[in-house]
Amino acid sequence: MISKYISIIIPAFDEGKNLKILLPQIIAAKKQMAEKAIAIDVLVVLPRVADPMSVTAVLTNQCRYINRTPSDSFGDAIRTGIMNTSANSEFTIFLDADGSHSPRSLEKLISYSDEADVVVASRYTRGGSTSHSFVLEAMSRLLNYAFRVVIGIPCSDISTNFKLYKSNDLKQLNLTCSNFDVIEEILIRLKYEIRPNLKILEVPDHFGERMTGRSKRKLLIFSLSYIVTLLRLKLLVRSSATDSIK
Repeated sequence: MISKYISIIIPAFDEGKNLKILLPQIIAAKKQMAEKAIAIDVLVVLPRVADPMSVTAVLTNQCRYINRTPSDSFGDAIRTGIMNTSANSEFTIFLDADGSHSPRSLEKLISYSDEADVVVASRYTRGGSTSHSFVLEAMSRLLNYAFRVVIGIPCSDISTNFKLYKSNDLKQLNLTCSNFDVIEEILIRLKYEIRPNLKILEVPDHFGERMTGRSKRKLLIFSLSYIVTLLRLKLLVRSSATDSIK
């Protein structure tokens, strides 16, 4: 008898070489958790025109894939994944395709699924770590501090994509961000639109280097989009606070 149904969503853009390494590791973890009556569905979200190596890696490992729509943005990859999770899915985990998130941590996230609304594989909680350079880590910590203070989200690692959510909560969200800032938007909308008493649990994890290839994050666009998102979602927070007073 199955005790939990988990959807794993992996946004991937030309990550064929990494998927060839990552997916077998996920399938191995999936088999181990099946022994504990945990069913896992793996969905890889590819570009509108997917590279053949990625498609082959997905099919070889007997996973599902879907092409993101309507654009190739990261935001549309997240939205496409949410819309196409299994109907049986109770919890959804997002995992990066570049290998920076270890499949060995999946079982740890799932083990805490009943203790919080969101479980975060955190670099910045006690015991967490990152392979980033000093400069990148400093920028990341500053970004997370800004969101934590300005938006009021009690989480040290808001910007990591490696989180577990309740699937039904995600399906209720109207996400609008196009870039990687959609990750922060999820938490903000969960707190101010779905769950005012949102409980977030951070468990320590290591954020590694990507296995092959170059990052899809363009530093200038990345930074500007986060500034715009911070300001726009601050207005959302104010609007929600005003509505609660009326």
